Order: sequence, then structure tokens, then C-alpha cells
Amino acid sequence: MLKKIENSVNHSLNKMPILKRMVKRSYQLGMYSVSKKIKSEGDIKRVTPQDEYEYFFGYYDKSPWDATDRFMLCLRVKDTTKSVAPKEAADIILIDTENNNSYEVIGKTRTWNVQQGCMLQWLGLISRKRLYSMILGMVDIVQ
Repeated sequence: MLKKIENSVNHSLNKMPILKRMVKRSYQLGMYSVSKKIKSEGDIKRVTPQDEYEYFFGYYDKSPWDATDRFMLCLRVKDTTKSVAPKEAADIILIDTENNNSYEVIGKTRTWNVQQGCMLQWLGLISRKRLYSMILGMVDIVQ
């Protein structure tokens, strides 16, 4: 029932993007305020730089960490609040948590979104190879 109402409201608001954004944000805040809060265990430490970029990983069934838990993969973009791909490329970042959280840009991709990232993942348990989506010309490939 709730899903039907959400779909109906979404369909109506698609014609008014500014109002849709305001309603969506209000709905999210309202649902968060009534939801059970999950308490975290342990210390939460920031590993990404504190700069003007936004860092994220993406899909729930993939881990950003390598098998040693030393290296972390993520995407870096200027703005995740609007749909910008494929106009704006996302940097693919490798963070070394045993070297003062130093990082390097190891690639770029235009095939990303906030929900799924670019399907970035480690290839195998002991490999240093990474797998992600990118566009080459008009053909989608996996590198």
C-alpha cells in the first residue's frame, strides 16, 4: 500500500523537479526520525581526505577493502546530489590506510551513479587488480 502511494506521488512530482526534491528530502528526514537508530560499535575513523570532494564506494554486495584490509577503493566526485554521469568523470581512488591514509588516482570512469558506484571491486583475494565499468566510445566495457 505504501509503495503504491510513493509511486503515485513520485509520478505526479516528476513534472515539478524542485518541489519533488523538497518533498523527497522532507520524506527522507521524516522516515529517518521515526526509524530505529543503529548504534555502531568501535571507533569510526575517517580515511578519506577532508576536502571539497565527496567520496563513496557504491554497491552493497562488494567490499571497498582488499583482502589485507590495508587498501580501500572509492570514487571521488564534486557533487553526488544531482545526476551528472556521464558528463562528469569520477576519479577512482586507492587509499593506503597503513601510509597515513595516502591516496592516488588510479583511474577515471564516466559510468557511475551514487547507488552503485561503477561496480568497483577487487579481483580475487590476493590480487592487486581492480575491476570497474567505463565507457570507451559508444561501447560499455569492463576494465
